[in-house]
Amino acid sequence: MLGEPFSNELAATKKGKFLGRYLTYYVTKLNKDGANEKTDRYAWIRFNLENHLVSTYSNVEGHEIGQPATTSPPPVPPLAR
Repeated sequence: MLGEPFSNELAATKKGKFLGRYLTYYVTKLNKDGANEKTDRYAWIRFNLENHLVSTYSNVEGHEIGQPATTSPPPVPPLAR
């Protein structure tokens, strides 16, 4: 439905342990060479180790959800034991 994401990033520890995956979809991106969180409209989606949805964020007008994204994805919470 959404097509290819602008970015599809894997999160891992420095030792290589996989933590999750982060997808970014831009609805409007004014500058193709850089991102501007004040003017660009995008959706950010985070998945856990089992590829289940963990959180979402959108700053698209009329579809705002979640917490504002940071310059890097927030830390993945520890797995429930």
